[in-house]
Amino acid sequence: MKWEDHHTHVEIALPADFSFQECLRFLGRSDQELVYTINEGHLYKLLKIDTAFILCDITHKENVLHVQFSNEVPTFAVKQEVVSFISEWLDLDRDLTAFYHLASQDEILHKLVVRYQGLRMIRIPDLFEALTWAIIGQ
Repeated sequence: MKWEDHHTHVEIALPADFSFQECLRFLGRSDQELVYTINEGHLYKLLKIDTAFILCDITHKENVLHVQFSNEVPTFAVKQEVVSFISEWLDLDRDLTAFYHLASQDEILHKLVVRYQGLRMIRIPDLFEALTWAIIGQ
């Protein structure tokens, strides 16, 4: 994953077939979500990395995710962990070219791909968060 460090924020390069708006629409499907907040195109997520709590304000501009650190400027190593978490969470490392090619040849999948173009397989990289979500979601 390519990314750049700009001291108070990082920028993560995005794959061509990524839609931040589709991801926000998916993540915003429940008003009872507690592990992140979406407000006016901003995705806010508090991460615990080692002993540090890092508040991330994630926005999209052009072909990058802009991750602003709201509470403190983390070390370079912590920034690497933040980028890794966000990349896994939003499925940024997967190449969807073959899937889109296959889906374009299927009548049902083609309609879904057109409707949700750029949506990725949103994950829950934190084990505790995933277990909590699974239990409460029942």
